[in-house]
Parts: sequence; structure tokens; C-alpha cells
Amino acid sequence: MSKQGRGHSTLFISRVRSAELSKPVARLARACIKYNVSVVSIADDIGVTRATVYNWLVGFSEPRPQFLPRIEKLTALLTQRK
Repeated sequence: MSKQGRGHSTLFISRVRSAELSKPVARLARACIKYNVSVVSIADDIGVTRATVYNWLVGFSEPRPQFLPRIEKLTALLTQRK
């Protein structure tokens, strides 16, 4: 697997690359790949299971509305990294 994809499955990476960036989850997923952040750490930060986050990020399900502010905040924190 390429350096860019370390720790993320092939399905995850292909789904993220084709995801619509207007969705908060797609932006979070791209940040996870770019900054090599694990799904487990995202799940811990949001307060849900790893499986839940994975399903959001690959498009199997959508987050409930109450999680969207946390997703957007976490994405902003990740994208401020250098």
C-alpha cells in the first residue's frame, strides 16, 4: 500500500477519492488520509465506535445530525495541521 494510504483499507481510499466533498464526512475522510489519522482515533474523538465511523467514511451510512458539529470541528482541527 502507498504511503498515503498507510493504515486505511483500499475500499476506504477508493470511496474517499470519489466522495462528494460538499459532505462533511467526505472532508473528514480526506483529512484522515492526508494526515494519516486512524478511524479508531476519530471514533474516540466523536464518541462512537470504529465501525460507525468506517461506515460513514465509506458511504455505507450517514451520521446522525447531532454528530455533524463534532465532525466539522474535528475536520477543521485536522486541516489546520501543517
